[in-house]
Amino acid sequence: MIESIRTERLLLIPADADLINAELAGVDVLASALEASVGDTWSSLTMTNILPLFAKQLDANPELVGWFTWYWVLARDDGRVLIGNGGFKGPPDDAGQVEIGYEVLPAHQGHGYATETVATLAKWALRCADVETVVAECLPDNFASIRVLEKCGFVEVGDGLEQGSRLWRTSAVISSHSP
Repeated sequence: MIESIRTERLLLIPADADLINAELAGVDVLASALEASVGDTWSSLTMTNILPLFAKQLDANPELVGWFTWYWVLARDDGRVLIGNGGFKGPPDDAGQVEIGYEVLPAHQGHGYATETVATLAKWALRCADVETVVAECLPDNFASIRVLEKCGFVEVGDGLEQGSRLWRTSAVISSHSP
């Protein structure tokens, strides 16, 4: 079982089937499972179309924990709060590549949490024997996300698979936010 990762400011919790099912059951159930406050705006980040697929895969293959969603929990003086999520779209492919994605609730954007987490999760993936590269797709006008990728050592390498997106890649992550 993959353990949670503590960064400078966050606790990154890998989703297993139970956590994803908790999210699908509602904000209150997810808050209880994470022992964290979950704001009303959380539903804007919920990937309701893909989470059931992740839960099914993780239920059948618990060894895949870590290769899907991670919950980002900020520990504050007044308690823990869920501020974002992100992770991978699945385990490494035959070429040793994984794709990372991420999103931070608007109230917590602009504080470096995405940079801290993307650097940490990319390093985690690159330490795995089957991973050679981490990629991300980003629209060219998503300047905040582009800046996160640049800070984490990703370089733009061409067109992404999603229409209009650009592909970013790294095989080494450099960041002052890394563990």
